[in-house]
Amino acid sequence: MNIEKLAKYLKEFTLDEIEIIAEYDVGSELEKLIADGKLSLENGIYKYQDFENKIEFAVFTSSEAENKNITLKSVSEIFMKDYVANFCKPNTIKTYTAILRTNVIPILGNKKSERFAPRTLKGFTRFANGVEWVKDD
Repeated sequence: MNIEKLAKYLKEFTLDEIEIIAEYDVGSELEKLIADGKLSLENGIYKYQDFENKIEFAVFTSSEAENKNITLKSVSEIFMKDYVANFCKPNTIKTYTAILRTNVIPILGNKKSERFAPRTLKGFTRFANGVEWVKDD
């Protein structure tokens, strides 16, 4: 049995789960996949690392000054044009467009991306869930 194909199919699994399916001791094969960077092990859960389908995206403008002054609205426009339009399905594009247009841009659109901190995301998430939140402009 090809353990790498099985791991890729399962995506996340325990040692017991994959051994039950494979019907033999796969420990050494899993260790090799970890050494090759194809699997990770966290808290007893193996996770297949699918680098073939992983696409990273970053937004940079032509100068450092522009990067510091770019707003979340501008970043989202670049993201939608350069990433979403090329890599997402039509329903995903509609969903992202709706979420940005109705929830994100009206509240956070003018915020400079450089100042966008994790606490801002937490506050926004709380606000979206009906908890009072005051923007930190």
